[in-house]
Amino acid sequence: PRGVPVQVIHHPSDLPLFPPASLAAGEQAAFFTASRLDAPKRLDLLLEAYLASHCRTPLYIAGTGPQAEALKAQAGDDPRVRWLGFVPDAELVGHYQRALAVPFIPRDEDYGLITVEAMALGKPVITCHDSGGPTEFVRHGDTGWCVAPDVNALRCAFEAAEADPEASRAMGERARRAVAHVRWAHTAERLLAATPPAQPGEAQAAAAGQQDAAFPVVAGQGEGERWLVLNTFAVYPPQGGGQNRIYHLYRHLAREAGVTITLLV
Repeated sequence: PRGVPVQVIHHPSDLPLFPPASLAAGEQAAFFTASRLDAPKRLDLLLEAYLASHCRTPLYIAGTGPQAEALKAQAGDDPRVRWLGFVPDAELVGHYQRALAVPFIPRDEDYGLITVEAMALGKPVITCHDSGGPTEFVRHGDTGWCVAPDVNALRCAFEAAEADPEASRAMGERARRAVAHVRWAHTAERLLAATPPAQPGEAQAAAAGQQDAAFPVVAGQGEGERWLVLNTFAVYPPQGGGQNRIYHLYRHLAREAGVTITLLV
């Protein structure tokens, strides 16, 4: 709401984000993206732009989803496009490391962990002005490309990344430095600092008023450090993006405070 101060606290991915690695002898760089193959991710627009380009660098697409068959039909028999299907976390890092750049152009994404993952691994990101969360990190011409959501602008971004790989690598290094602060310790510290301290007697009053034994008051490591998280879908085992975000965020926060997750399902 207008006039209400809001503090945005970003959290990292839980992937093991190793430093950028050099390509092995004979290994080719690629454009790499990973997401659910669904309409909000706009893989159809990404594909249209890439197919219109003169790029020789292949495009690797990881993920599954309801648009998989339609997207494969759109790509046809173009040998530059390679479909990886489901890729486990253990293999994602390697694909990022071998990437020249990471295109990610969802419509109005809330956050988009792929952006932070790519940048933390030293890769520039190609995104769009209306992509939401990624635009909080990608600075056009500095840490990647942030362009209009149209075929020509995206085609030019693909071609620019390929035309000057040294400049792309320099962008990736700036991208890595730009998200260096996005760490779990920093996230937990900021969240806890934003929490008003408990007033004297509050904890005892809460415990005294607790009538239902099925929902006990759980004490944190520090007096007053208790978090109740309400969510509308299951978070374990974490598989999708939202599940991973909630599970890992509060798993790390639990090192500093008591956390109870209640699922409204």
